[in-house]
Amino acid sequence: MSLIHFVSLALSKLELNPLAEDDMYKGDLLKVVSEIPQEFWHNNSDLNNRFVEIAGEVKILAETINNELLPKLMAFDYV
Repeated sequence: MSLIHFVSLALSKLELNPLAEDDMYKGDLLKVVSEIPQEFWHNNSDLNNRFVEIAGEVKILAETINNELLPKLMAFDYV
């Protein structure tokens, strides 16, 4: 399978769920895609643009978790 085909399929999955699980843990597919060399992204601007959008969503999600959800969960009195 060519890398372009793999990345296209991976991005389709990540667009639906940025923390999609591949084989090991939630977010592992995002980790694998983020480790693809920069040269690939420079040569495939359409895929790069899709990945930039996903990265932006992940940033917003991380900020929401860190700033809103974790403080509430840490203060919750579990019975």
